[in-house]
Amino acid sequence: MTATITTFPKPRRPRRRHGLGAAGVAALIKAQRGSCAICRTPFEDVPGKRPALDHDHRHCPGKQGCAECVRGALCIHCNNLLRSAKDDPRILTSAIEYLTVEPLPPHGRPVDD
Repeated sequence: MTATITTFPKPRRPRRRHGLGAAGVAALIKAQRGSCAICRTPFEDVPGKRPALDHDHRHCPGKQGCAECVRGALCIHCNNLLRSAKDDPRILTSAIEYLTVEPLPPHGRPVDD
């Protein structure tokens, strides 16, 4: 069984702290109640469940941000979601609309006219 974490364990550090020290990262994670800022999945000290710091790429383009543009701690899935959408709210809104459209009928079933 893995334990939910609210801080990084001593031997493990985030790859990029974006100008935040270990105490700043720990405070951010604690403020988020130890979970992803988007999906609320609790962070754990296992691959795929560790927090990733997200920053606003409009402020600091590229992979390295600063303490001013850190938005929050995300799970890898939500971090990848934002990266794939290029941090563009229009793309994310379009994705939501796409997901809420009436689904296609199951394969092999005729459509009633």
